[in-house]
Amino acid sequence: MKKSCGITLYFTLAFVCLFSTSLLLGYTANYGLLCVTIILIPAAIIAAFGYSLSLLALFGSTRVACAAIAKSRNDEASKTLINGEERQVQVKTWFEKKSFCTALSFFLLFISIICIAAVVALRFVLVGPPPSLSGTFSSPLLSNGATIEFEENGLFHIKADNFYDLGFAQGVGTAKLRLFQLDIQRRLVSGTMSEVLGSAALKSDKLMRTLAFLPLSRTNLPYIGEDAMQMLTGLIDGVNAYVNATPTSQLPVEFRLLGYRPAPFEPADMVAWGKYMSYSLSENLDYEARRWNLQKDGITCEEIQELIPPYTTAFGWPTVLTQDMIAQTFPDLPVQTPQYPVDPKEERDGCFPQYTRRKTSAEQMKMADVNKEKQDDSYSAFRDILDSVDMMKAAVYGSADKSPRWLDDLYSPLSQQLKNGIEASNNWVVGSKSTRSGKPLLANDPHLPMTAPSIWMIMHAECDACGVNAIGATFIGTPGVIIGRNSKIAWGVTNAMPDVQDLYVMQPGFTPNTYVYNGSEVAYGVEEIVIKVRGESNVTMERLTTVYGPVVSDVMNLKGDDKLALQWTTLMPGKDVVFEAFFEINRASNWEEYTSALSTYVSPSQNFIFADVDGNIGYYMPGKVPIRPAGHVGSYPVPGNGSYNWLGFIPFEQLPHVFNPDRDYVVSANNKVSPQNYNYSLNSDWGDGFRAERITEMVEAQLGNHTVESFIDIQLDRHTLLFTSMKPYFSRMNPSERAKPWVEKLQNWDGNVGEPSEIASFFEIWYQDFTRLTSNYTHSGQLTSWSFVGQLFLEVLNNTRDDLCQTWVGKGCYAYANECFDTALDRLSPSSTSASTSPSSLPKWGEDIHTVAFDNQVLGKTPFGCVSDRSYYEGGDGATVNVAHFGNDLVTTFGPSYRQIIDLNDMENSIFIYPMGQSGDIFSELYDNLLPLYRGGKYIPMKTTGYDVSSTITLVKEVH
Repeated sequence: MKKSCGITLYFTLAFVCLFSTSLLLGYTANYGLLCVTIILIPAAIIAAFGYSLSLLALFGSTRVACAAIAKSRNDEASKTLINGEERQVQVKTWFEKKSFCTALSFFLLFISIICIAAVVALRFVLVGPPPSLSGTFSSPLLSNGATIEFEENGLFHIKADNFYDLGFAQGVGTAKLRLFQLDIQRRLVSGTMSEVLGSAALKSDKLMRTLAFLPLSRTNLPYIGEDAMQMLTGLIDGVNAYVNATPTSQLPVEFRLLGYRPAPFEPADMVAWGKYMSYSLSENLDYEARRWNLQKDGITCEEIQELIPPYTTAFGWPTVLTQDMIAQTFPDLPVQTPQYPVDPKEERDGCFPQYTRRKTSAEQMKMADVNKEKQDDSYSAFRDILDSVDMMKAAVYGSADKSPRWLDDLYSPLSQQLKNGIEASNNWVVGSKSTRSGKPLLANDPHLPMTAPSIWMIMHAECDACGVNAIGATFIGTPGVIIGRNSKIAWGVTNAMPDVQDLYVMQPGFTPNTYVYNGSEVAYGVEEIVIKVRGESNVTMERLTTVYGPVVSDVMNLKGDDKLALQWTTLMPGKDVVFEAFFEINRASNWEEYTSALSTYVSPSQNFIFADVDGNIGYYMPGKVPIRPAGHVGSYPVPGNGSYNWLGFIPFEQLPHVFNPDRDYVVSANNKVSPQNYNYSLNSDWGDGFRAERITEMVEAQLGNHTVESFIDIQLDRHTLLFTSMKPYFSRMNPSERAKPWVEKLQNWDGNVGEPSEIASFFEIWYQDFTRLTSNYTHSGQLTSWSFVGQLFLEVLNNTRDDLCQTWVGKGCYAYANECFDTALDRLSPSSTSASTSPSSLPKWGEDIHTVAFDNQVLGKTPFGCVSDRSYYEGGDGATVNVAHFGNDLVTTFGPSYRQIIDLNDMENSIFIYPMGQSGDIFSELYDNLLPLYRGGKYIPMKTTGYDVSSTITLVKEVH
């Protein structure tokens, strides 16, 4: 009994010691407890075994020694010399054992203390405490001072009596919470990432140096109005003042890991970030580049037209503005009947056959094998997810004189931001006749990369003397609020996707470094640029410029030997300062002031919705949108000889807009903006209309009865109309006996991918396999990243275009679709491969497979990744209102990055939320405190009054 109690005691002590260490680590890492526990399991087993063994040995030796002593005292025969010597030897052995066991015990205890001390040192010495969100901050630069009030959830309210101090307070608050993110964004847009991250960032740096956002932004500064410049200057000074006042030991841990301090910021850094966001949200460059590469792969103009069909009205997808709205705004443009299946203004007649490379016969014969290899690769990646039990990230370091190898991978999450094919956001507004309260409601959820920390912050800026009282979401380092409300109006944005980018194929001149333009030879502008690379020699690149803009063929990996130049509204000289339009919106009080602010907006063009407390609603699509000559629709690269130059821009007053539409609501979800009775061509590569159709359906279902709660239901909805549109075709298919039970279930399913479901998994994986229909022919894998892919495959099934499917995969369309059912079952149930046996169960969508991931921009690829990154299972797909695009790995990396619902009847009843939290410090409570709310479909109050203040920073003017 005593021995059993002793063993239990020592095991308990060992467990308590190690569990305490785990708790300490887990506490400092918040959601990293699981990661820490996994790391400590081997150490826990070894240590527990060592503790128990040594203490058990000590306990057991003591009992043996005591028994020996007792026996020697009671045994008279033991008094002989020989027996006495035996006892002495026995007692000596006991003391030796005791000394050894005691030493071992104290040694293991010492190791445990060292481990705990190391954890404490890591948390409080290397990482340091999070910046204080209370106290006083002084600076001689302040005019009158300001305050920053923090709510417990991290939302901060800045208050001042002039624009400079208001900006200064925003700068200090931003630097305290997101300084490293601010710096890494600055390096991203300036093309200086390689200086701290090594050669992994070279590709990005070369592209950013070619686009030259930062130098161009410096030329834009003189165009900024006085008030906006005051706030921007204050913000920059506030950031720099905080950096100057903060010792290196208290800077974010990333600076110490990478070994540098941030250089002083300048106003152009923040202006350049606006240009980068324009790049992220302008998709036509990507589309033109893909079409060019298809041509260089031997795909003809006619074949590309079939692979990427123009937007059609055949599926009944809504446009943002209806013909009635256009007729209401522009009375000289009556409703047009009948409508054409394809808008004549968007017919793609701009493909130049001379740029298409002819395929060899050997290439054509290899296509089937290439397609099989691509599918096999994607399946193996998926099976790894199903078969894996534990996934741990490892960091491997290189030699001391070079950058650590993990720096080579640091750029990966940032490269997602660099260009992620962002094509999804939702907003809608309903007027007074459509709500229960008799005042408008407005909702918005922009879909951007899901990073940790977020690209957004939420804040409230108040300056009575300035006429500003705005609250909502802002980009890091951008003055004021980007999406939100003030005391009079509310607004929201989605990507409108007009075509404002063109690639021009330059004709070589007769002498080196020249091109032919309007019949004459013109010299390229040549600039030599030196890029610093951490741990390696500097890299020199040559930047070429033309009358259209920079040559981008090399940095964009465009195929062939031609030089292609980019013309883009964002790269044009003059007034192009995105944040200033938002700055003016922050203090607008009605439709006239709102549209006046938008009149200065250049790019990226957005669907701006509006509502005010007087009951008005509206919509405007601002920005510079080029007018092209005949034969140039903007979908393909065109000759850069002067024949296809832009003719001008659509006048602001003629851009799509409507005020108080008769139907009392406006919906946009990256669907086509303009109906066929609108005068101008905006684009020919619109996204599908699934989300817009679903939102419209739900809005119309409750017209006259809408509340904040009904808007929440819409915003969180996960019924996929992609499935609904496909459903009629499943009855025409002839699946195998193995797949038939699951196809029958599809025909009875309602398309809700929000609830954990086996049938949802079956549909999503089947559709993903079906989208490889063209990969054989194009050598480009899936086309699911193209916004119009749903339209392509619906047309294939609707028209039974077996001629196309025979070309692409060597069989009929429905035969290929039937094969994909079996392929989906192979992927979902690898162990059930019998041709006659249908698997009884499959992984559930949103419970067993399909996750959303929030990867830290830099730490995610280091040993800190297990405590910096977040992920969880979720439902949804690319066609649901609550969108969840995913790739072969079934991971969502961009989606609803911010949500707001604004009640114009009572502005203080408005709500908002975004994932993760306000702080970029992975050890801060504010790093991910909003994520559980976001995941659960909850919101936080959007209050400018009556909120609870948990701490305050007072900014005072320093007097010498």
